[in-house]
Amino acid sequence: MKLQKRFEHGNLTVEVYGGFGEVGGNCIVIRDGDRKLVFDYGIRYNVMRRYYGGRIEPLGPAEMIKLGVVPSPEVTEGTQALYISHLHLDHVGLLSTAYSSTPIVFPDRDIARATIGAWYEKSPRWLAYIPPRNWDLTSSARVLSEDKDSVIAIPVSHSAYPATAYIYMGRGATLFYSGDFRLHALVQFFPSLEESLQKLGVNSIDVAIIEGTNIGNPAPPMARSGFEEIMISSVKTFDGVIVSVDPHDFEAMMFIYRVVEKSQRDVVIASERIYWMLRVIYEKMPKHINKTLTALETSKQPPPIPLSSVSLVNEVFKDMKRYIVVAEPVHLLEHLRRLKVHGREIDLTNTVALLLDPEPRETVREVENKVLIQWLEMFGAQPQRVRLSGHYQPQQLKQIIQILKPKQLIPIHTEEPELMLRLFEKYRRLT
Repeated sequence: MKLQKRFEHGNLTVEVYGGFGEVGGNCIVIRDGDRKLVFDYGIRYNVMRRYYGGRIEPLGPAEMIKLGVVPSPEVTEGTQALYISHLHLDHVGLLSTAYSSTPIVFPDRDIARATIGAWYEKSPRWLAYIPPRNWDLTSSARVLSEDKDSVIAIPVSHSAYPATAYIYMGRGATLFYSGDFRLHALVQFFPSLEESLQKLGVNSIDVAIIEGTNIGNPAPPMARSGFEEIMISSVKTFDGVIVSVDPHDFEAMMFIYRVVEKSQRDVVIASERIYWMLRVIYEKMPKHINKTLTALETSKQPPPIPLSSVSLVNEVFKDMKRYIVVAEPVHLLEHLRRLKVHGREIDLTNTVALLLDPEPRETVREVENKVLIQWLEMFGAQPQRVRLSGHYQPQQLKQIIQILKPKQLIPIHTEEPELMLRLFEKYRRLT
C-alpha cells in the first residue's frame, strides 16, 4: 500500500496509507519528532473487490500486501503503538502482519479476543491472519486518560462495540482521530463526545482526522427514531419477528431489548458469534438476561453465562408470537437451509425479517443479504432491509466541527473529501 496523502501542521506530520477518497481501509501514521504512532490498519475493500470474489480468494498476506489490499508491515516499523478504533475489518486488517514487536491497543482487549480472536485464529483461509500473533503485546485503551504515548481514548458510538476515537496530545499540536462514529448513540453507555472533551479540558483541536462515510450520500441512513418505530410496529403487527444483527453491533442488540421490555416476548439468540455480548449485557443491564434464551440449534459451544435454551424448530417457529429471534446473517441462513434439506415445512407467513445493514458498502454484506432474502421469502417471511448506519448523519458534520473547533481538517473514510473540506471552511467560520 503506497502513501496516499501527507499533511503537515507545524512539526506534526500525518501520513495516510489507506482511507483517503475511499470508504474503509483506514491506516494513518502520525510522526512527531522521534515519535511514531499508527491509527488503524484496515483492509481496503474497494481494492479487494477488484481482485477477489466467488472462488477466487487471497493466497495470503504477501499477495494482499503486494496488491495494496492491506498495509505493508513497514508501516508499523519503529512505531510506539498501533491503535485500533474498532473491530470492523476495514480498520483492523491483518494484525499478524504488523511488526512482531509492535504493541497493539484495542478499545477492549478482552472483547477483541472473544470476537476476532475466537472467530478467525483457526480459520483455514486468509482470515487466520486477522488476529495478532502475540496477544501479550496487546492492551486495552485508556479511556479518558492519557497513556505513555500521550494518547487518550474517547468512547464513541458505532455499529461495532466498543469503538473509540483518539486524541493525541502532541508536543506542539493536538490531533483528533475519529475512527468511525455516530454523534448520538442508539443506547448511551458513556458521555457524549462534547462531554468527554469538556471533562478532559480540551477546548479545541489543531488537526482533526474525521470520517465522512455518509457525506454526499443521496440516500441518507435511517435515524434512531425511525429504527425504533420499525421495531415497535413490527412487534405489534407480525406474529414472528426475526432480526439479523451484525455480530459486532452491541448497541443495536441493546436497542432491541428496549422494545422487548414493552412486550411479552423473549429474545432468542440463534448465533454463537453473538454469545460474547451476553457477558457484557449481564454486566451492564442484567435485567435483560431474564428475557434471553439461546437456540438449541447453536449448541456447538456453551454461552459465557448459564441460560435456558429453546428449539427453533420445535418451539419458536411453532409459536412465533412469544419470541424475537436474533441471529447473525450467515447463521440464520444455515438454520433455514438445514430445515429445507431435512424436509421440515416451516411456515413463516406473517413473520418480518429485519435485516440491519450498518455497513452497506461492504460487498460481502450485500451478497449475504441478497441470498438471505431469497431463503426468507421461500419460507414465507417478509424481509425488510433496515439501513441503520453506524456513522453520523450528513447534517451533523456542522455540529462536530463546532464541538472540535479544529484548525485543520483531514477527511477520511469518505468518497467526498473535497466536499468535506468545502463544508469545513464554511462551518469553521461559524464557530
